[in-house]
Amino acid sequence: MAPDQPLEFVASFEVLPEIEKVKHEIKSIEKLVVEVTDADIQTVIKQLLKQYTRWNIVNRSAQNKTG
Repeated sequence: MAPDQPLEFVASFEVLPEIEKVKHEIKSIEKLVVEVTDADIQTVIKQLLKQYTRWNIVNRSAQNKTG
């Protein structure tokens, strides 16, 4: 802004369009029946383990942890 100068600015607005009432009708609903197997559960568990695995760098030789 400078003294005695007009103020200029840019304003942006998001304007949503007007949507007329939509007529809809549900004539039937199909209920899907699926079987979840133990193999499906194991697959998902393996995927989750891969996604959330964290590796920590340590300054020592490898150790065998049991228990």
